Amino acid sequence: MYIISVIPGTPADRAGLRYGDAILAVDGQSAEGWSTQDVARRVRGERGTTVELTVERAGEAAPLTFRITRAPIPLPTIRTAFVIRPGVGYIGLTWGFQSTTTEELDEHLRRLKAQGIKALILDLRGNPGGLLDQAVGVASRFLRPGETIVHIRGRTRERRFKAESERVETMPLVVLINRASASASEIVAGALQDHDRALIVGETSFGKGLVQTVIPLLRGTAGALTLSTARYYTPSGRLIQRDYRHISAYEYRLGRSNGRPPGPAARTDGGRRVYGGGGIEPDIPVPVKADPTRQRLFGAVFEFTRHLVNGRIPGFEHLRVERPSEPASPKDLFAEVSDSLIEAFIAFVARRSDLGVRETEIRAHLDYVRQKIREELATARFGVDAAARVILQSDEQVQRALDAIPQAKQLVENLRDRRRR
Repeated sequence: MYIISVIPGTPADRAGLRYGDAILAVDGQSAEGWSTQDVARRVRGERGTTVELTVERAGEAAPLTFRITRAPIPLPTIRTAFVIRPGVGYIGLTWGFQSTTTEELDEHLRRLKAQGIKALILDLRGNPGGLLDQAVGVASRFLRPGETIVHIRGRTRERRFKAESERVETMPLVVLINRASASASEIVAGALQDHDRALIVGETSFGKGLVQTVIPLLRGTAGALTLSTARYYTPSGRLIQRDYRHISAYEYRLGRSNGRPPGPAARTDGGRRVYGGGGIEPDIPVPVKADPTRQRLFGAVFEFTRHLVNGRIPGFEHLRVERPSEPASPKDLFAEVSDSLIEAFIAFVARRSDLGVRETEIRAHLDYVRQKIREELATARFGVDAAARVILQSDEQVQRALDAIPQAKQLVENLRDRRRR
């Protein structure tokens, strides 16, 4: 289990934890075999209490132990928002839907519009969902008042949530989703797709469209029962929930389907054919392709960068990182990965047979290796949120979203023409 980024000003930062530190133990208990959730559960605790982390740091002869005093950590749901191309803004709403999400969106839209954006990419990839009212608030920013956002149907009740914002953005919009976009994310994507307000790019979403009611048992003394009481439907009547019959709970959590075709076809406001019963399908599919060679190369790059930023690569001690800082300008994010640094990487890998990477593979994927070293350096130097700008530059789904901006513009123009009739 590795630390990928330390948020400046947080207890972990003040204690001295760094990018690339491998967590060996929590409060003296070995973390071997633990999942990310296992580590998080043991590290979290009451404000003011302490937790002790033992880590392995690249280049250090012995493990290091840090005592951390727990404190609240502000975690906004939008951590990346910038002008990704002249006239095009990018907002990464990837950390759920919390009580401040709509307010955060408004602030980032205000700032990006002041910088002259005329189109927007809204990234919902990996967003697991959250508060329904915030999903309604986000969708409302792009829909006319009164347009349906989501329809809830249960055995005994039905309810429609409609757009009600006085501030409606009319700029061309592309929404990114993937297999980990769920629940509230799917409500937003489905509503914008059904009303022909946005083009959806990426992968079919997770398909989590159940309304669940928590019923305390014995006044809460015996736990609680979570009961599914209703389902979410998009404005066109599509069921968001993926069919989970005939598959295991494990397969469901992995996002696998039962192989059956999607539900009955529906029509968007403009007459485009869309399907329900299996998540939200993108208008422009961009599947992520697994490449075992690149996966091994990335693992080697990460191990190399752990040593690099700890000053353990001869000739590159100047790249040592004591703690993350703010980039002086966006250009600082894009470090030069010289030929000599590539040769240092090749030499490092040659000494590490455990990484399972050959020199021929590195030279066959030089552009990929350069980019990944650049991304990891940015993450170590400036934190994962700032480094997202570097990472997105080589993101195939983001690049396809940028290419789709003219189509999104045409979608907006078609929508205006229909309303004039």
